[in-house]
Amino acid sequence: MDNRLLKVIELLMEYGYYSKPFVNWALKQSTKVGWKYFMMAVRSNWKGDNEKQLMWIEKGLRSRKLTQTLKYIFLAHKLSTLTALKRPESKEIYNLLRTEFANIPAKARDIVISSLLSHPYFTNSSDLPDVRAWAASYRDKKNATKVYYLRGCARKELRAGNLKKAIELFKDSLNIALSLPHPTAIIGNLNDIAWYLKDKNSREALKYAREAAYWTGWYRENPCEVMYVFDTLFHVQLKAKDPEVVETANFILCFTNLREPDDRYKSLIESCKKFQFNSGRSWYQNTKELRQFIRRRIKSINDLYKRSGVARTTITAIFKGNCESVRGETLRRILKAIDCVPLNAPYPIVNEWIKLRIMEKFEKSLDTMKELPAHELVKRFIVTYMSMENRQTCLSTLTGYHKLTNVINVLKYDREAIKNLASGDYELMKLMGDMFFPHPFIKGRMDLAMKFFKRFPQKKMMEFIDRYIDLSESYRIVVDQFIRNYARYSRHWSVRIDPVEDLEGFISEYRLNKQAALLAYWVEENGKTRRKLVRTLEKFV
Repeated sequence: MDNRLLKVIELLMEYGYYSKPFVNWALKQSTKVGWKYFMMAVRSNWKGDNEKQLMWIEKGLRSRKLTQTLKYIFLAHKLSTLTALKRPESKEIYNLLRTEFANIPAKARDIVISSLLSHPYFTNSSDLPDVRAWAASYRDKKNATKVYYLRGCARKELRAGNLKKAIELFKDSLNIALSLPHPTAIIGNLNDIAWYLKDKNSREALKYAREAAYWTGWYRENPCEVMYVFDTLFHVQLKAKDPEVVETANFILCFTNLREPDDRYKSLIESCKKFQFNSGRSWYQNTKELRQFIRRRIKSINDLYKRSGVARTTITAIFKGNCESVRGETLRRILKAIDCVPLNAPYPIVNEWIKLRIMEKFEKSLDTMKELPAHELVKRFIVTYMSMENRQTCLSTLTGYHKLTNVINVLKYDREAIKNLASGDYELMKLMGDMFFPHPFIKGRMDLAMKFFKRFPQKKMMEFIDRYIDLSESYRIVVDQFIRNYARYSRHWSVRIDPVEDLEGFISEYRLNKQAALLAYWVEENGKTRRKLVRTLEKFV
């Protein structure tokens, strides 16, 4: 175990959060108390709990038989944690590690130098001595140390007001992170580029913000752990007047309804509620604000009548306030005529505009469906369904067995009937629109599921899908996560995980890559969750 433990530490240094299943596995296998404390500290860091991480570090530093290697690794992580917490004690540890660097064991040096190189750029201290010339060789390596060193340099340039140079450094860091890959740095660099560019070039910032959301979907299972990505995307979309901001807003509301984000994002949630979609709302109060919004965007009542088809008497009654309420259908016809992106509009306009967007994407998807064979349509529908977040709330009418089976049968045998099946069902129309025009986070998840199914012959794929539909929704969610994690970890790794006997039948039945399946098992921290995964996968054999 000791040699493999050291290799796990190397993976952790190189891949960060991406090494999570190896850390979970090593934590379960290792008998070394000091290393257990270290891995618990790392897991706390991944969850953003710096106080708990500091607690595990202090326990580790007090543990018996503490090796010099582990001591300095703990000190390096303590430096990073104190820096994140903006504690003044970080300066003392920085100076300690800097002066003792020549005596630090070789296996700990990469971790220590990463913390040393990053620290000055994440503090406001101007009196910190730089690390010595020997650090130059570490700066030249294209590894995780270099990634974070460049990010630190970028932040230094930002403080000096050199935005152009900072963006170049973020991009240099991003390119190395992509080549490793280092998911946390990939997402962080893309997010930083988008955030700092938004006021200067919102359209370019939007490109990076969307890419950050895509890689978040690819690499991270819990969107609440990376709320900063969606916060940036939302604000960049507002700045760029991107109509897809409504999809981002409702996506944020959907997943935060399931998991509570921390207090920093309360204002974001409130902003998103301005775009909250209510498919069941079809009548609205005829307010002065609503009338003024429409009036400012038309030439005359006669012109609006000609372009919208809404009766003159109806338009006149609305404008004069002679009717207390307005039908949603009437508002949609008016919106089609005035052709605007109503991001700062009264709620009735926003809600009906969202309906128009859902119907438009649905119609475009119907056109694309004509070109695909039935089994491909079924696969894409299930892949899209699998990729949705908090389906019990946001796709409540679709999670039942009979509704899913009905949709799939129509896709298989009578796709012309899909329009009638989805008529008035905004949940289904939205899902089918997302089959070809998804939110970037969902696109990342969909690509993972597509990667998983790509290896299956048609018959085996349809068999898998049939068994998936037979499951209750809580078990489907377990399968969704397994599929994504399998695809995430389906690559060569330098550490081999011991077999899990209970998974052998499932792996054999679907001819899966054994190591990828094992890593998808060990990515779950909780033993109870892993046991539920095994019980679920046994239903497919």
